[in-house]
Amino acid sequence: MKFIFMILMMFLSLNAKVLSKIPEASGICLSPKTNTLFIANDEGYIYELSKKGKILRKKFLGKYDLEGVTSDKNYLYFLDERNIILKLSYNFKILKKIKITDIKKNKKHGLEGITKYKQGFLVSKQSSKSIFYINEKGKLLKKFKIGFKDIAGLYIYKDILYIVSDRNNLLLKYNLKNQHIIQKYNLPKFAQEGIVVTKKHIFFADDNGRVLKSKIGEICN
Repeated sequence: MKFIFMILMMFLSLNAKVLSKIPEASGICLSPKTNTLFIANDEGYIYELSKKGKILRKKFLGKYDLEGVTSDKNYLYFLDERNIILKLSYNFKILKKIKITDIKKNKKHGLEGITKYKQGFLVSKQSSKSIFYINEKGKLLKKFKIGFKDIAGLYIYKDILYIVSDRNNLLLKYNLKNQHIIQKYNLPKFAQEGIVVTKKHIFFADDNGRVLKSKIGEICN
């Protein structure tokens, strides 16, 4: 365990690659349809990147405060911190605005992270120590108590939920079925706002204007 932690620190402190420079990158996901990365910018821009960091597409959606992004084989979903999920086609056309009604709005501490889960979404709120499971209509179905605030990024890989907490500089592995934290790793201090995990790599959206990529597959298995 100690050895794995040292590897994580080594990669993120010294060898994390700046994959691409994206202003105020506030969320990231890997699409199962295109096998490309989609990035949310909190001033209303969205990006599509290759896994090597090439910007393939960019679009201004409008005056949205985008904090997260997730996807399935049919659609993209961008999270506006004001309790709205924007459902998009892969042509970047807004198809629907899903209002989240059962999570209290907060002007200072809005919604931060999102990931597709079963027939709905898992979302996080900056001021809450819980993660909320909502359906595709925005209705609250369940809460998962995590115990850490400022959960900025969520991503499901092999049925395990990966969580980053910006304030605490933590990477957590959470078992949704058993509802407990499996592993916890301290991260170097940076503005981690989103996460993607694959077999061999981990990607971070850094709000300071970067997308980072590290070879730490042994931790993500």
